[in-house]
Amino acid sequence: MAPAEISRLWRPRWLLLLGLEVLLLAAVVGFFTLRIRYDFSLSGPRPHVFILLVDALRADRLSCYGAGLPTSPTVDRLAAQGTLFEQGTAQAPWTKPSVVSLFTSLYGSAHRVNRFPPALEKDGPSRLTGEDVLPDSFTTLAEVLQSHGWQTLAYSANRWVDPLFGLAQGFDQFVALATSSPPSPDGAKVVVLNLPAEYLNHEFLKNPALAPDTAWPRFLSRLGFHRRPLFVYLHYMDVHGPYQPPPPFDTRFDADYARLPAEPLSASDIQAMHYLYQGVDDLRHYRSRYDGQIAYFNAQLERLLAELKRRGFLDHALLVFTADHGEALRDHQTFDHGSTLYQEEVRVPLIFQGEGVMPRRSSEPVRLMDVAPTILAYLGLPIPEDFEGRSLLPLLQGGTLPPAAAFSENHIHGRAEIMRRQGNRKVIYQVADQRIREIYDLALDPGEKSNRVDREDAQELAQQARALAAWQAAEQAKFPESGPLLEKEIDPALKKQLRALGYVDHK
Repeated sequence: MAPAEISRLWRPRWLLLLGLEVLLLAAVVGFFTLRIRYDFSLSGPRPHVFILLVDALRADRLSCYGAGLPTSPTVDRLAAQGTLFEQGTAQAPWTKPSVVSLFTSLYGSAHRVNRFPPALEKDGPSRLTGEDVLPDSFTTLAEVLQSHGWQTLAYSANRWVDPLFGLAQGFDQFVALATSSPPSPDGAKVVVLNLPAEYLNHEFLKNPALAPDTAWPRFLSRLGFHRRPLFVYLHYMDVHGPYQPPPPFDTRFDADYARLPAEPLSASDIQAMHYLYQGVDDLRHYRSRYDGQIAYFNAQLERLLAELKRRGFLDHALLVFTADHGEALRDHQTFDHGSTLYQEEVRVPLIFQGEGVMPRRSSEPVRLMDVAPTILAYLGLPIPEDFEGRSLLPLLQGGTLPPAAAFSENHIHGRAEIMRRQGNRKVIYQVADQRIREIYDLALDPGEKSNRVDREDAQELAQQARALAAWQAAEQAKFPESGPLLEKEIDPALKKQLRALGYVDHK
């Protein structure tokens, strides 16, 4: 065969080999480009991400936030290893809208999942609407991570954080507490734990000896089967009322109290705790039981972190520790949460710990809605344009950010209020009569005991009120279409479980 013919026959093969080399080179370059993009200071495989959220946890009852009691040694160690934000603000004083803001990085007036569903009231309709359920059109943190290769898992002991309300979007698996199976959302495998309402506290995600069908053993056993990086959302209920920590945590911080009720407080009605309060000693004990629940949770957190470390999941991981809201504890003549926008209800702990996160304390006011963009920035992933929060990554790396305002909203139990915090100045705006009702200087008055509204200029107050009304209108206009009527029925078990949390038939 002539050399020219041999050359003609080999040319396609040579071109094919050259094309493969070019593709391989492009892939290598692309790999390192992507790696550099997310790997600002990380090494090794893509990190796991764990959000550990403790329902109704007040920041100032943790030792690392100045509680004065040894309530949280494990949380304290986590804080010492990472960045602790001293002034974290939740976007609502109760669970559902707060967690929706965490997942979507939107204010409540934008996502509109703010209200207490009328279907849960005694004579309410049986169906939920788009104001009760997060529509599929919104983008969640889990959806972004899922689209970039993370295995997404959620474990929730709170029925507000439930597939029924649209919060399974983006999760490959969602383990929910329920007594009857909710409709399975598209794209998520829903695992239902058939537990009675009494298992809302203590037994979920923690103690297999007490509750062998809880998510604790399921969670740990399933982690070993995943080969992709994990995003895990854990929603704990140990600190939520009614305050019934198991021994020895029930008397750890008030061992001498002698006025315990003759009968144990009912787990089916949080209001029973309110009747306990008759004097200073009773209030002290009331708060000590809350602190006991924090100590009990801390012990369970120690178990979780030790097991995750033993299995190697913390070798490359970002941990986010936070709460959805605080707890009133009668600071302003109210109990539990969802009643006010005072600091005891909207200030939350926020701690980031992981490779590249500097050990430090930051006094910069930050928001729960900043968590999602911070996680994405840490991983080098794109932040959706719809997200209203901002990345706190510069603060995690020891840098600074310009000040930003923080808003919280409350739209249940006949209230319609907006809180705006800029630095240490806090304003509470009443929507119904479009006036500013309260103003506080949190530097001089962290307990919000001295309302300064009467010291302000009337014209200036009116201008600020108009600005807050305009802010709310602008937020509502971002997603103007309300969700459709949804074919989701409220089952009796849900109402029973939410009554156990103190929500249904609230007085």
